[in-house]
Order: sequence, then C-alpha cells, then structure tokens
Amino acid sequence: MKSFSFKKLFENDRVIVVLSILAACFCWLLVVTTNNTKTNQTIRGVPVDLEIQSTAVSAMGLNVIEGGDTKVDVTVYGDRSVIGQLKPEDLHITARMSDVVGQGTYDLEVRPVTTDSDFEYVQFSPGTIRIKFDQLVTRKFKIEQIINGISVSPGYILDQQQQYANPAEVEITGPKVELDKIDKCVVVAELEEPLEKSYVTDLPIQLWDANGNTINSDDKHLTINHSESQLVIPVLKYKEMPLVVEYLNVPSGFPLEELSPTLSDEIVELAGPAGIIDALSEIRLGYIDMKYLDLDRASYTFDLEMPSTQFVNLDNINSVTVTFDLEDFSESYFNITDIKMVNIPNNFDIKLVSTYIYNVKFVGDPEVLRNLSAGDIVAEIDFSQRTVTTGQYKVPVNVSVPSKGLVWAVGDQSAVIQVTEK
Repeated sequence: MKSFSFKKLFENDRVIVVLSILAACFCWLLVVTTNNTKTNQTIRGVPVDLEIQSTAVSAMGLNVIEGGDTKVDVTVYGDRSVIGQLKPEDLHITARMSDVVGQGTYDLEVRPVTTDSDFEYVQFSPGTIRIKFDQLVTRKFKIEQIINGISVSPGYILDQQQQYANPAEVEITGPKVELDKIDKCVVVAELEEPLEKSYVTDLPIQLWDANGNTINSDDKHLTINHSESQLVIPVLKYKEMPLVVEYLNVPSGFPLEELSPTLSDEIVELAGPAGIIDALSEIRLGYIDMKYLDLDRASYTFDLEMPSTQFVNLDNINSVTVTFDLEDFSESYFNITDIKMVNIPNNFDIKLVSTYIYNVKFVGDPEVLRNLSAGDIVAEIDFSQRTVTTGQYKVPVNVSVPSKGLVWAVGDQSAVIQVTEK
C-alpha cells in the first residue's frame, strides 16, 4: 500500500488552483467583515416629491406647471447590506420650496425629506431642479366657426340661422399666463365643392392668439375638455309650393269646384331637406266646414304652419286668408218633412221620433233657391258612420240638395230616434 505524500499533492496543478481560490475568498471575507462594511451606493431615477412641501405654494394660489416629474440620481453612504437593497421608491427627497415667492421659474435645491438612521445622503445629481410655478385657472371659451370656400348649387340655400358647432364651447384649464394669451377657440372648415346637402363633420378645436397664431395646448400645459367639435351646416332645397284648403261636411253632389275661393297668397316659397321637400306637392292650410259657410262668414284666416321644424318660410308669410265671393248669393228657409234612415244595423229596430226639421237655412245661388222645393232636399241619417245603442237620443242629419248646383244647408241638423234590439 502506497503512503500519502503532501509533496505530490502540492505538485498537482489542479489542487493548487483550487486552494488558491479558497484562500483568496477567505482573505476577502476576512477583510470585509473586519475592516470595511460601509460604502457609497448611487440609486438612479429617484422621483422628487413636491407635494410634501406644497402647502405654502398652494396658499399663494400657485401650482407646479413644469418640472414636477423630475427625477435625480442619489448617492448614499451606509452598510453594504442595507444600501445594496435600496430602490428609488425607498428614498424620500424633495426640493427647497421656501425660495418660491410667486409665479415664475425657480432652480430649487434638492434635499432629503428626513434623515435616515440606516444610511446617509451624500450627493444629488443634479443638485437643483428647475420648477415652473403659476396660477392654475379654468375658463370657458365659445367656439367660433370659420368656413372657407362655402357655396351651394343652384336651387339650394344655406340655413345659416341653424348652423352650429357641438359642443359650442370648451373649458380650458392651465396656467393663467397661458390662458391670457388665448384670444379665441375656432374650428376651421375648408370647402371645395358647392353643397347640395347638409355638411356635417368633426373638426379639431384650435386655440388662436390675438395675431391668429395657433397655440399648442400641450406645450403650454393646457387641458381642454373637448378636442373636437362637430360642425353642422344645414343646406336646404327651395321650392314654390301651392297653398290649398280642404272641406268638411260637403253635401252629396255639391259642385265644390264652383266655389272658387280667393287666397291672399296662393304660393309660398319654402326651403327644406331635399329628400323631404321633393315629396311635397302642396301645403294644406286647414279645413273649412261647409255647415258654417254663410253670408256673414265668408272669410277664414289660417296660420301658415311649416311641415316640420326643418323647413324655412322664405316668403315670411305667417297667415293666409281664404275669402269666398258670396256677395250675390242669397238665403232661404225650408221645413224638412222627409227624413231617411240608411244603413240600419240588422240587429236593431229604429224609429224616428222627430218627423220634421223646421226652418233649415239654405245659402246659394239666388236662381237655384227660387226654384228650390222641399222635394229637392235630401235629409239622411247614416248609421254606418256611428255606433248604435238602445234608447232614445238625438242623432245628426245630413242635409243636401243633390244636382241643384251652388246651394247648401247651414248649421247642424238633428233628429230624435228610438232604438230597440230585435
């Protein structure tokens, strides 16, 4: 058996290398633990907390406008085991705010908020930070509309009274000195072709100074509650529209076309959305009840109402008077003795209680009235136009003079009936 030899062991190069490394580590550890446990450490990107000392600044109505997000590199001295673990958020530093006496830009000294027993602050890089202070105010500005190159095709008009921007105003918050530079807020539209329909588009809101120069809100630390406004330019098509009246209770066989009333205005020029106005052929003024067209009531005034709020009355006609020429007409009175009932329901028995209608007034052409007899007059109760119930009650009677020309009954006529179920 071979004996162990230290001489041969130390002649082995690998053993020598391993032993050298172990010896070096031991020496380093010995030095660190016995002689030098503290050192400097630089922590980079440490935020400067300005809120801690902002009370006095706020009392002056000032706010940090620029520099509030500044970060610095901080060198600290302390035990390796402590400072080696530090992160930027572990350090609390601020700036010397006592130098701030009003709005403006200041170079403020960086300083720790408090001392720390575990380490010392050695150096700040940079040692001062530049901070801008100003009053932070909020103002409202109306949005002005600037439209270049606006025109419309023939047959169309601009409804400028209904032109608008939405929103119509903005709220801007920022340094007072910067808000004082704003002269107006505008949206600018550049149009190249004549319009044939309403123009609707979103446009950026621009801030202009008194010289018409654009103010960059980001550069000036301005906050706007809206970045865009929708511009609406209504474009309407205009058209001449005839005015007409309709009639109620026209007697059977009456020649309505022969009445020929006179309208104070027969045509009105309107403007409206193209798709809607193209579908219209006339404007209806209202209704005239033939039962009440009489010698002493031959004129009717109607308010001219637009088909919708989207229309514009270009002629500014507010009302139209409809007049019937009844100057040569006359009146006569007749007793009606023959009242007919038509369209009687099968499940009812109906009897006339009133067999006469006295003193019915007729208006019309004098020649027609002279030749008119009671036998020419038709009086009907039409049950198809009403609900029938049992009992005794009054019902309307339709009175007409068929095929006799311009003559009609005036007023409401009625008769009493008795209804029973079969």
